[in-house]
Amino acid sequence: MQNSLHYSIFVDSRLAGGICLVKQTKDHNYLYRIFLGSEFQNKGLGSKILQELERQFPKVKKWSLDTPKDNRRNRHFYEKFGYKKTGEQQVNEYLTLINYEKIL
Repeated sequence: MQNSLHYSIFVDSRLAGGICLVKQTKDHNYLYRIFLGSEFQNKGLGSKILQELERQFPKVKKWSLDTPKDNRRNRHFYEKFGYKKTGEQQVNEYLTLINYEKIL
């Protein structure tokens, strides 16, 4: 718990989603999860969240995350913001995760 941070996202006093991140080192954060309720998706909120995370952590020069290989929308979203694929990991026969990094 000392190395993880959890944020709730509110829009007009309504819970819209959340963020979980893990501080790997002083200049590396792992974005464990970012999630939004379906009614808050496709409205630019995810873009604002990623930009705000980078602004809130100016000393962090490396961000990493993983997302399911079969979720093309997530992959496109992260790639649009400069995340580069660094590898894959097969979790089980149904799930393969794509690993991403962004160096600032």
